[in-house]
Amino acid sequence: MPNSIFISYRRLDSQHATFAIADRLSWAFGADEVFFDRGSIRAGHQWPHALERGLNAAKVLVLIVGEAWLTATDKWARRRIDDPADWVRREILTALAANEAGRTAIIPVLLDDAKRLHADAFDVALQPIGRFEPTPLRADLWEEGLETLIARIAQESGLTRIQRHDDRNPNGSPARPRREQHNQKPMTDAEVRTALEPLARWHLQWGPHAWGAGGNAQEIVKSYDFPSFANTVAFMAAAGKEIDAWTPPHHPRWENQWKVLNVFFTTWDVDCRVTKLDIAAAKKFDAIVARWNTGSPRDG
Repeated sequence: MPNSIFISYRRLDSQHATFAIADRLSWAFGADEVFFDRGSIRAGHQWPHALERGLNAAKVLVLIVGEAWLTATDKWARRRIDDPADWVRREILTALAANEAGRTAIIPVLLDDAKRLHADAFDVALQPIGRFEPTPLRADLWEEGLETLIARIAQESGLTRIQRHDDRNPNGSPARPRREQHNQKPMTDAEVRTALEPLARWHLQWGPHAWGAGGNAQEIVKSYDFPSFANTVAFMAAAGKEIDAWTPPHHPRWENQWKVLNVFFTTWDVDCRVTKLDIAAAKKFDAIVARWNTGSPRDG
């Protein structure tokens, strides 16, 4: 089945928000209707051809615009949007041509403080993007903004929203993006090792990860040994409540092997690289384990 909704974005400034948006649109219209490069391009597919097929089938281009979308530059400080080889530019030009032919609607989505796209910011080929009315999507009004976006997509595409009744966040997606995460600076391996020196038994690890740049993630890892399997499971249930209360929310990837709990931290929003958020999270996790082992109450 062709994907009716194509999501265009820059990983640099909107990756975390785009994951949440893609999940919610898949929840609203069905996963087969949404083209999102991290989930729609499978192993063995040729990336440019898959993007082109997704664009050609789309009834709607959802253009995710973060605060750094327009000003993103390459290593020579040239605006990426002006580069003929830039994929975001190519996606917009393809959608503009399809829009002129009456096939594809275009909906710019402005995240938080991102500014409306004006024709004067672009060369002649891209200037028409300025005429499309944007939909704002702010972290503090996340649910309302998503509902507005879903209604607009349904209206402009003719797609029917799937009626679901569930109290969970859709597909377990993050409830909203946090700029504290996508504004983080990735750390080098040397910086990570230095930051981990005061922390007992945390170490740096690289490994395969579907959301990591190049298919790999830079993570910090630690193994905790509990008295029994039941004790480990009880800790995970108790710790989950504290982890959900973290601000900004920064959750571990963890795996339980009998009475051992392996904990991993990385920052998704910067292509699964370690940032200072992960170092702070490791310290917090150690504190949670220490309180559990001593039976102490949670700190205020």
